[in-house]
Amino acid sequence: MLMEQFDVVISGYGPTGQASASLLSRMGHRVCVIERWPSLYGLPRLCTIDGETARIVQAAGDVDEALRDSHQLKRTLLLNEDHELILKMDHDRYSVSGYPSHISMYQPHIEDAMDAAAREHGATVYQGWEVQSWTQDDDIVTIQVHKTESDDPAESMTIQARYLIGADGARSIVRESAGIERDGSEFRSAWICVDAIRKRVLPKFWGLSEDMRESVIMAAPEGRAFAVIPIGDRRLRFEFYADPESTHDERMSFDAGYEVLERVHGLTRDDVEIYRTVMFPFQSRLARSWQSGRVLLAGDAAHTMTPFLAQGACSGLRDAINLSWKLDLVLRGVSDPALLKTYFTERFPQVEEVVTVSEQIGRWAMELDSEKARQRDRDLLEGSVLPPPPPAADIDEGVLLNEGTEPVVGQLAPQGRVSFEGREGRFDDVVGWGFQLIMRDVDVAVSLSDDDRAFLETIRCTIVGVGEVAGPGIARDLDGAYAAFLSEHRIAGFLARPDFYVFAAVHDATDVQAVVSQLRIQLSASRDQASAGTVPVG
Repeated sequence: MLMEQFDVVISGYGPTGQASASLLSRMGHRVCVIERWPSLYGLPRLCTIDGETARIVQAAGDVDEALRDSHQLKRTLLLNEDHELILKMDHDRYSVSGYPSHISMYQPHIEDAMDAAAREHGATVYQGWEVQSWTQDDDIVTIQVHKTESDDPAESMTIQARYLIGADGARSIVRESAGIERDGSEFRSAWICVDAIRKRVLPKFWGLSEDMRESVIMAAPEGRAFAVIPIGDRRLRFEFYADPESTHDERMSFDAGYEVLERVHGLTRDDVEIYRTVMFPFQSRLARSWQSGRVLLAGDAAHTMTPFLAQGACSGLRDAINLSWKLDLVLRGVSDPALLKTYFTERFPQVEEVVTVSEQIGRWAMELDSEKARQRDRDLLEGSVLPPPPPAADIDEGVLLNEGTEPVVGQLAPQGRVSFEGREGRFDDVVGWGFQLIMRDVDVAVSLSDDDRAFLETIRCTIVGVGEVAGPGIARDLDGAYAAFLSEHRIAGFLARPDFYVFAAVHDATDVQAVVSQLRIQLSASRDQASAGTVPVG
């Protein structure tokens, strides 16, 4: 077949690949997706996302369609075999991103929404094809692809792109071909998952889950651990410990699923309808590098983790949005490819912290030794061992204006509901997604220099004031989210990045010129060096 040319080729079309394809094509780039399966998976793997991830889904698709079967997850509980509560993680709050901090949802709806948006934005999606090999030079990546499970030379093609993203999962062909090694933990375990639809209101599990808006893990030793996880409003996942080194074929039938549900939970075919049984092994592994020239890794290709914080897919979507806005600037010539180095600098520490905390909870939950389990219970109940703190979402190093005096820099910026120019809704939908320069009660756009205004237009930065009363260039802060955030941090405004992290705090309108200048320097400095011949341009 004739060689096709794209800006970005994405190998893999799970949530990470879908978000990357949608965001990059939304920003006007020629995107091609190569996915080995002929259709979307259509069944849930993840069950929970956080508020930040929901805002990413909002940027990458119709979030209301994506979350049409969802609810706020109130808490995650870890019980011992005596039904004593040994660890509680509360989620019964809203995130600064404008969504509940934890959301129980049905993954196929999210995938459908992002897939539809990617195609609407013009992405080319080849399903039933897979990457066979690739090579790169200073200017281009050449990718050989072929029809899945076909040896016919006529069912192969060559594609070229300026960048290749490997979002092709834990067994990534892209990563392996790049020779990128991974570091892994020795802790490895597995769940056998029995997914079912509720036929009626179910009894409270262990007297705790009144409305099925809690995840409950029974940390029984000797391979008797199990869990109940809600999947949106109508579905449940029942998980049971499995030795990851065995296949457990005898446990994978629906009849076996009904048997274990009745034996452990007292549920019958009158209560639930099983629609899938599957074994999910898990182990934490981190790629040592996420980039090799023009080839980048994202999602499970870059990192895998245990499921106990429900952060696997969330981390993949954070990769997607972080990488997408930087690739956009590089592809448009605003920034040099050196900007892409900050992708690893920013994301690796975040992922490493999530992996560490999730694995600690997993070790407690899946402990096999009875005596060690009893000691775990004593330590947690008596407080001699404290639960690990939840991972911080902050970025400490990268594209930030942070001199150590502004704690808000690197934190997530808010999204509230606003009214602006006759429209009402979530800020990103009403005013705009991307870089955001937001000030309290001031339209700073009118006071910007022509150069600053032109630069902000180039990077597609939204400039708006927020206040109790709408006006020219000022959005009405309907739920007070912006007033609360600005007051909490004692600032007059902020400049946020397209992945929602605060680049800089603004204390006064007179600070804006310096903030814009610093953003220009950080995004353009390597470009200037390249023009002088000291940095290769991509």
